[in-house]
Amino acid sequence: MTVQEVKTRRAELKMAVMLANHNLPLAVTDHLGPLMKECFKDSPTAQDYKCARTKTSCLINKVLAPHYQNALVMLMRENPYTTITDGSNDTGREKMNYNAAVSHFDLEDVVVDVGFWFKGSTNRKGFLAEFCELFESEYLEVLQHASVRWLSLETCVTRILRLYEPLASYFQSTEGNQPRLKRLQGAFSDPMTEVYLLFYQSTIPAFTSLNLLFQRQHPSIFLLQDEMITFIRKLCSKFLLPTVLQTHLKPQDIPYVDKENHLPGYKLNVGFITRVRLNHLLDAGDITAQKVELFHTASLNFFVKAVEFLDVRQRAECGVEDALYFVDRYAHLLPYHSPQDHDSLGEEFLDYQTMPVPILEADPDIEGFWANMASLKHKVTGVGRFDRLSTVAKLVLVLPHSNADAEQRKSNTAPCREEERESIYMCVSG
Repeated sequence: MTVQEVKTRRAELKMAVMLANHNLPLAVTDHLGPLMKECFKDSPTAQDYKCARTKTSCLINKVLAPHYQNALVMLMRENPYTTITDGSNDTGREKMNYNAAVSHFDLEDVVVDVGFWFKGSTNRKGFLAEFCELFESEYLEVLQHASVRWLSLETCVTRILRLYEPLASYFQSTEGNQPRLKRLQGAFSDPMTEVYLLFYQSTIPAFTSLNLLFQRQHPSIFLLQDEMITFIRKLCSKFLLPTVLQTHLKPQDIPYVDKENHLPGYKLNVGFITRVRLNHLLDAGDITAQKVELFHTASLNFFVKAVEFLDVRQRAECGVEDALYFVDRYAHLLPYHSPQDHDSLGEEFLDYQTMPVPILEADPDIEGFWANMASLKHKVTGVGRFDRLSTVAKLVLVLPHSNADAEQRKSNTAPCREEERESIYMCVSG
């Protein structure tokens, strides 16, 4: 094989990697070769490039896939790894449903109905734009919520509230017998709908910030306990007396179910705008005191159910026994089973606890930190100072803190199921 042939084969392989890595249809390669010949007439590599969909498919499946698969297997043999799979989050049993306990109002149903009503209908969007002009409100596209997109609910609620008056008038003026239209007309004719939407707008951000932690690409398992404790205490502060939180520091000790510890309805933290709107509707006679009390009860139930769903049991203060737990749990990965190994691990842990570690930044590079710890040597013996402890830390950092990565990977590889991608059975990254 000549030098020029090697360059051409290298270009074909790199192009195949790029197509697989970015989920591009193989049909692109039918046009890519002729296009390169036309654009780069002075390049021998471009002129010799001959790699359409059939050859590209063979390169991916017969050359690149085995190469990357073997490299992955070698890494898995020498390092700990985690296997996570995507699964349905709509089972209705363990899902944290935002509207689980707020009276008869189902937030997701309303948001989904609004999104689907305007989806793909130019006429309906045009009529809504006219109502926006009538109310001197800027027309904004109605967003569509998907339950598997955790962060879309807050955005959709905010958008509906910005269009609330035009939407309410639109549905009151629209005629039809469609079940979805009837549901939306009933929802937007009820003045409490706006109150519930405002309540969710003020409450969901607390859940969103926690969801963002779950979707971090970097190892975050070391952050989960503190963040979960902060989150639970934040939720409890919305409906519990301050003295209860002051006297119960551990989440598992907070008696959040006891009614005598609950704030009265008018003091529940439902959001400033929510409270103002609720009082305005009551003063104007648009709602009754019974509806206000029902809202307070529903809001309280929501907070209690949310804390109940996320209740945690905090472990003991950090000690060498925590490191030994992982040694026992993953005996095949951490070969430190003899009493001498336990003593050495304990000494490393105590050394780590008492050493003057610089204060980590708000968003620490925990991987870099432990990589540096693993490189430290004893000044006299030259032996690794934290060989065992850094190995344990490496294992802990591999543990997944959520299944967000699996969810995102499934979304990214969805185009592989299209007709022009049937011949690809492995997506290559790298």
